[in-house]
Amino acid sequence: FIEHRRACARIYADLLGDIEGVTLPAEAPWARNVYWMYTVLIPRGVTSRARIIRRLVSEGIESRVAFWPLHRQAFLRKGKGAKGRFPIADDLSRRGLSLPSGNGITETMVAEAAQTLKRVLRENAR
Repeated sequence: FIEHRRACARIYADLLGDIEGVTLPAEAPWARNVYWMYTVLIPRGVTSRARIIRRLVSEGIESRVAFWPLHRQAFLRKGKGAKGRFPIADDLSRRGLSLPSGNGITETMVAEAAQTLKRVLRENAR
């Protein structure tokens, strides 16, 4: 199951690695990523992640927001969490996009998702 996820990650990397401004998941030399999720950072020059997600959904490709920064979550904004500005967390949250992954996904489905994202990003560059 891990090898299947790693094979899917290689397909994503091969098909998305040449898009300027897209950041792919990294793997440290001393670690072995199991790619529980495959999350990329979309380029800063794209109109909006929400628009990208809507376009992908319109073509049958599910994707989702990678994460919400802790300082933006309602519970922690009520004085229980960190105060201040966290521009790096905000940037990563704005640009993070989790792509289809899982044990049931086929390599063909991964390739279709990657090629669709590539086209949608090109169409939505500012």
